[in-house]
Amino acid sequence: MKTTKEIIGLPVFSIKEVIDIGNVKDLLINPDEGTVDFLLVEPKRTFIEKTVIKYEDVIGVGKDAVTVENKDKVVDVLSVPEVKALLEKDTKVIGCKVMTNKGTFVGEITEIAINEDTGKIVGCQWLPDDKDEPVGYIPGSCVITFGREILIVDENFEQHVTDKILVSDVESGLDKDTSSVENMNNIINADEQIEKENVGIEGKAADDDTSLDNMSMENIDINVQAEESSIGNTDIAEQAEENAIGREENIDDNLNGDPLEFFENKQDEYLIGRKVNVTIVADNGEIIANEGDIVTPEIIERARANDKYVDLTLNTIEE
Repeated sequence: MKTTKEIIGLPVFSIKEVIDIGNVKDLLINPDEGTVDFLLVEPKRTFIEKTVIKYEDVIGVGKDAVTVENKDKVVDVLSVPEVKALLEKDTKVIGCKVMTNKGTFVGEITEIAINEDTGKIVGCQWLPDDKDEPVGYIPGSCVITFGREILIVDENFEQHVTDKILVSDVESGLDKDTSSVENMNNIINADEQIEKENVGIEGKAADDDTSLDNMSMENIDINVQAEESSIGNTDIAEQAEENAIGREENIDDNLNGDPLEFFENKQDEYLIGRKVNVTIVADNGEIIANEGDIVTPEIIERARANDKYVDLTLNTIEE
């Protein structure tokens, strides 16, 4: 889960070009669906109009940045008709008064939490009228209407108010954990079946002394099979844990340290070997690169030293 405070202000990076496009300025909320449909982006270049990203085009909302596939996913505000409609509705949620469907005002909303994968509003932080601090989150399922100034909730919403961690568990963890629970149930059921078979075999062995040795051997075989099954399940669990640890280590390798330095290194890799399609000149008249030059690490360093790195980035083509 992410709150607006955790999203607004984040830099927006394109994965393909590996450039910093701008910063998240605001979230555009669709009150009919209870979702964040667009991110409003403040471009790096001040002369460019504000831009937006469809939330469905967002690759990820991390601790350090929002990522999109490429810079073309960030478009001018006026080019998307839905954006104008949402701007006119101006649904903020934060700051809205909370009223039950029975007509009683019970406080206001101070923050919202969204599912960063879908943009769905999963919780609204509630500050009761008689409190100085918020007491928890009203689940999105209790919200009847997202109004411009008033949030209408079910009259029994208070019994469902929870904290952010529980909202996260309910909305994003349940589906992911279901398969694990089913696997565990299958293992338990298999063990119970083995135990029943063992009991049955022991009973037959007690009733028939002449087949005692055969029954004992069968019992041993079943126990061995049960142990092998348990080992197999353990191996699967250990492999899944190793895979999860590997993914976490990869993520940590990318995000630890300065994220801007990480993206700059990726951008350098992308630029090297491309052809410059215009002559780039420094403010002091020094030629950074001539038209037709192939980008080298030296050209990159020269451009960066003369504050012409962005110009170089925007004026290269594939060789």
